[in-house]
Amino acid sequence: MIEIDGSFGEGGGQILRYALVYSIFLNKPFKIYNIRKGRPNPGLKSQHLNILKALKMISDSEVKGDEIGSLEVEFKPGKIKGGNIFLDFRTAGSISLFLQTIFPVGIFSKEPIYLHLKGGTDVPGAPTIDYFENVIVKIVSRIIEKFEMKILKRGYYPKGGGEVKIFLKGKKSLYDFNNFKDFRKFLKENLNLNFEGGKLLEINGMISSSNILKEKKVCERMKEVAEKILISKGFRNFHFKYFYEDSISPGCSFTIWGEMENNGIVGNDILCKKGVPSEKIAEDCVNEFIDISLNNSVDYHLSDNLVLWLSLAGGKIKLSKKTEHFKTAIFVAKKFLDFDFLEKGDNLIFLVNI
Repeated sequence: MIEIDGSFGEGGGQILRYALVYSIFLNKPFKIYNIRKGRPNPGLKSQHLNILKALKMISDSEVKGDEIGSLEVEFKPGKIKGGNIFLDFRTAGSISLFLQTIFPVGIFSKEPIYLHLKGGTDVPGAPTIDYFENVIVKIVSRIIEKFEMKILKRGYYPKGGGEVKIFLKGKKSLYDFNNFKDFRKFLKENLNLNFEGGKLLEINGMISSSNILKEKKVCERMKEVAEKILISKGFRNFHFKYFYEDSISPGCSFTIWGEMENNGIVGNDILCKKGVPSEKIAEDCVNEFIDISLNNSVDYHLSDNLVLWLSLAGGKIKLSKKTEHFKTAIFVAKKFLDFDFLEKGDNLIFLVNI
């Protein structure tokens, strides 16, 4: 059984989330200890239990230690059957981070997966739900037969209350492959993971806000600033949408993304902060987005999500900043897989045996 120290690096829930995916993909059981040991209130939190609960709903997996505060979990992977998942987090727990495990697993489920989730859509420390849909999903769109997501309600920190429905069906079941080599070959042939960057072809953005901020025209002000910055930098092909709606907690978010001519993809997101003008929020987000696009073939926020697929199928990315999340993703991947990567300047080349 693979053993993993859950206190590695930042010691967050990311280690467990990625380990669960590799375990199911490779049919390798694991034991994780020291879960979030260095964090306030160490051990499993409700958002981690929701992931384990969901996996038990759609697979024959077995879990030991799945209780609040547990520092140790044993996971024995089982067949991914698919089916319905309804979960109300009852907190502002991030739906996007929950999907960090359930989404890749769901792609290779035997039957489609239907998700009905209530929780946080736009919360600190996690990608916005718009970033998930328009950046993370896109990198694996070639192996998905059908993906539909409806955001029924936004959920901001601290109370959450967001509501999302998802339908997911992949092009292949994990059990359509005779062996792991065939699985890797399928990924390599269908995922273009060589991100060469180039010029931005198109830029899109989504701005969401609570109705309580409508009188202050928060969305309109962010949209206006974003467009002015992009025009001043010579960009013309961009489009922003915005909307207001009721939410339990007041809040707003700004998400921007763009595809590059040589398969690169860049995104950025930011949450509104009390006391910080809307104009400043938009300015910071758009300027960082432009900086990333000029220096990378993928944005560093996406890099840890890419490690899963790169470690399985190989590929090349340009990355000038290796985040702690990226390093943690590499740590987990190496527990399950034999692969390596070369560093040539800002270029990281993942090498796998297929």
